Amino acid sequence: MSRAVTGRLEGLKLQCSRWVQQNDDLCSKLETSLRVFSYLLAGRFEWSRELSELLYSTSNLLSVVHVCVTNPTRLFASCQIDSVGRRIKLCLNLVECVEVFLELFAAKAIGHRARWALILAIELTKFSLNGFLLFVSKAGMGVSTIDRLVTPSLIKEKEPSDPSLTGEPPVPQYTVGSRTNIRIRTIQSAKGASRDWKKPAPAVDTRPTRLNPYQLSAETLYIGKPLIYLTTRFASGTASYKPWLTGFIVDFTSLLLHTYGSQKRPLNDREQSEMRRRTAMLLVYMLRSPFYDDVSEAKLLGLFATITSTVPGSRLLLKPLLDYVPQWQKVYFYNWAK
Repeated sequence: MSRAVTGRLEGLKLQCSRWVQQNDDLCSKLETSLRVFSYLLAGRFEWSRELSELLYSTSNLLSVVHVCVTNPTRLFASCQIDSVGRRIKLCLNLVECVEVFLELFAAKAIGHRARWALILAIELTKFSLNGFLLFVSKAGMGVSTIDRLVTPSLIKEKEPSDPSLTGEPPVPQYTVGSRTNIRIRTIQSAKGASRDWKKPAPAVDTRPTRLNPYQLSAETLYIGKPLIYLTTRFASGTASYKPWLTGFIVDFTSLLLHTYGSQKRPLNDREQSEMRRRTAMLLVYMLRSPFYDDVSEAKLLGLFATITSTVPGSRLLLKPLLDYVPQWQKVYFYNWAK
């Protein structure tokens, strides 16, 4: 009985894999459409935030499944870590895809206590998984979710399609001259329509950097920041500036330690890009409560009002944005978010 069920599941998985590979563009359009609808629904009716986030989470999950089905061997290929580390990164991706929706649903359906209990459980799980990657798998500096996965379009560019799945006849790679008997490459097998005479781009080193004690301390602070913030928030309250200031200090200290440590052990290109992203994310603190409620909100609304009154046609673009900003600020600009 179990063998029959296993066989049926394997057959279903193979059929889904073939369908996804044959309809790659359709899957990508579906993911994009769900994201667009999630933006349009925000703030429209009572359950609009929850439904909008459900569509957005579904789009992210479809993107992950798309990559897993299309070519699982290329999941996190740029990270160059062991298979256990890749599975943990996949678990982190899945958690981050649905965590905001789960928080909103718990707050709406059960209550705010359930929401905070869920947030604490999620952050403890993420801290444990990130700690395993950092100290056991030696994965180096953690990167943002966007950089962790190889996108389906990138897979499509790097991996030629399988003729057995597409149903098309295989393209001959070589031909032999009838008189010279010389083996030459066919035109149909060429990778591009034109030849590029530029020098090949230098190879990018994607191996994780073995972090020194300063960099390890910086990364530990970074992955532990959500728990530090939540502890300070429970102790000080939601209206206090202590959690907001604590989160900023932890992020800034982590960047300083990474900068000092990288002078002795330089980071690779992928990790340097992550450092630039974390530095830019410090500006997001202006959109986080309570600083946003006391300072940034009035300035931002005043700026939008000035633009709409002086620039013709700008009201058509900024009016929907003004409706969405309060919703996005409450949902996404968490002080514990990384």
